[in-house]
Amino acid sequence: MSDPYEITINNLSTNEFSKLTTFVENIQTDMEEDGKPFYITATNDESRTSAQNRLLWSAYYPAIADKMGEKDEELIAARCKRKFGVPLMKTQAYAAKPTKRSKDVKRELLRFGLIDHDEQTIKDSWVTLMNVLLFPMDAQMDAFKLLDCTKNFTTKLFAEYINRIEIWAAQELGLNLESINKTLRDNALNIK
Repeated sequence: MSDPYEITINNLSTNEFSKLTTFVENIQTDMEEDGKPFYITATNDESRTSAQNRLLWSAYYPAIADKMGEKDEELIAARCKRKFGVPLMKTQAYAAKPTKRSKDVKRELLRFGLIDHDEQTIKDSWVTLMNVLLFPMDAQMDAFKLLDCTKNFTTKLFAEYINRIEIWAAQELGLNLESINKTLRDNALNIK
């Protein structure tokens, strides 16, 4: 048997998926006559949305800052990056199938000393600029303000980040973030 046809498509929008489905239906007969297996892997790996980011900066970070008596919302964002963002970044950086996005995340984690060197980072000559976790807490928070944490998250991963912040705020602060701006939340999480 000859090698199968294989197509992998990332960042596929709903409209593009519909077009792909139509295309496959149109060529299905030709593929069957050819006798080769045909595999298509399609992902909707879109970057976080502005609505998701707006939910955090317009509603959640201000509410958390107010509840904690903190004036600096960027400090709240830095704390969330450290507590929830870095573990999610590590999950993304060590995904089974590395992508450009996962490599960017890994580079950022290494830059801040949040992961150790591995075969890829040595091969690509990536450097650690600082070991953030050795800093005093105030300096750590200043560093985490600079960490490009969520910009490389997919919409799905960013939704998980939001969810972890909501759970933490409810359990630790007694703050029900979901009720602050339901319309903004529904839009950010694509809830109909």
